[in-house]
Amino acid sequence: EGISQRDAILHHSRNLSFLTGEEDDLMLDAHVNAAVLVGSPFAATKQPFDFGAQDIGKRVAADVSTMIQRRKTPPRKEIYSLHRRLNGCFQLASRVGARIQARDILLDFYEKH
Repeated sequence: EGISQRDAILHHSRNLSFLTGEEDDLMLDAHVNAAVLVGSPFAATKQPFDFGAQDIGKRVAADVSTMIQRRKTPPRKEIYSLHRRLNGCFQLASRVGARIQARDILLDFYEKH
């Protein structure tokens, strides 16, 4: 899980056109760190995930700044929409102190779609 999946994260990110393959190491590090942080609520070892006790937004901010400055290609339009929705869900869950089986919800959605 997490950072140990760096190669897989980069591989899939290139396949999904998040990355061009021409990025420098600083950009790749920021991209992987952000992916790991955003994926952390879905880790099997962190269930149920306590959104009230997390600070993902603050922790990912520096990585997002680096990615905006150093990216070679912008994300597709639908990715922006997905990121905004996911961020909104994280913020809402944090504000209400949600403690949920986030992984189960994700896997159930994945199986149905």
